[in-house]
Amino acid sequence: MYEHLRNSPVYQNALRAPSAFALYPANWMKKKHLWPDHRVQTAAIRLDHLMTNALDPHYSYICRDHVSAMMTFLECFDRDLPRWNLSAQTRSLIEPRIAFCRQIVAQRQEDCTARGDEPPSSALFRETIIRNEGNIDEVVYDNPCYNYYHMAFYRPPLYSKLDYYWGDPI
Repeated sequence: MYEHLRNSPVYQNALRAPSAFALYPANWMKKKHLWPDHRVQTAAIRLDHLMTNALDPHYSYICRDHVSAMMTFLECFDRDLPRWNLSAQTRSLIEPRIAFCRQIVAQRQEDCTARGDEPPSSALFRETIIRNEGNIDEVVYDNPCYNYYHMAFYRPPLYSKLDYYWGDPI
């Protein structure tokens, strides 16, 4: 049903995304001037997972949970990217993903209008993160679960929730 989206080069590239949990957080980098680029580059990988999960071919609809998360990411990008001095490479990496996410959100909006359902909102994802003691900016731009990814014996509730959104490859 959503073949026009699944056939997109952005979606096809997203299918090859590495683990979102294995990416080290920007604050582990000694060179703080590289933090914005690193944060946006890792956010792009999390977006890849959100896009592929939202458009999972096993389902006949676009997942509202993943669209809510995409909307949260887009709101953060709209707020922060104009203020950050990003490299051309980082911009060329993130901009197609942002445009594609906007297409997915618009398609979900159209589907909701046609069915008379509630329109998509970032509130669902934001509430999930806050309820599980997470920080929105940290989830979007960093990896609050990095340490737990490497520890098999304990994973907090936030980890489990984020596993739903971008999957744990373990």
